[in-house]
Amino acid sequence: GRDIIEKFGRIPRGGVLGERAPLLRLGGNNMFAALEESEFLYDSSMVAPLQNPPLWPYTTYFAIPHACHGNFQKCPTRSYGVWEMVMNEFDPRELPGDSTEQVSGCVMLDSCTEIRTPDALYNVLTHNFIRHYEQN
Repeated sequence: GRDIIEKFGRIPRGGVLGERAPLLRLGGNNMFAALEESEFLYDSSMVAPLQNPPLWPYTTYFAIPHACHGNFQKCPTRSYGVWEMVMNEFDPRELPGDSTEQVSGCVMLDSCTEIRTPDALYNVLTHNFIRHYEQN
């Protein structure tokens, strides 16, 4: 896959450092073993459930620091030399709420059905930026 992307995308050899699985469907240990064997630096397919503080990139040398999240996911169960650029779910609220409130997050913005106006989008993005920035 890397050779095809580099050739037809006119990317210098060795320029593709990571990947994202189609439809964010993880392939478990087989996928991460193949990434490691192919010398990929990172994967960006894993979704972490909405939590505070949000997660930052981590290595897969150790157990993943969150539940294997999503339908029909196969998270790795062994150690690999691949970084995970984890996708944190968006908090769909426009303003911070009560920390004990149960809220369902959104993996992608287009799945946040509560966002119906440009102002609401701006507020959600601002709230999520601040949530990550202040909890780093």
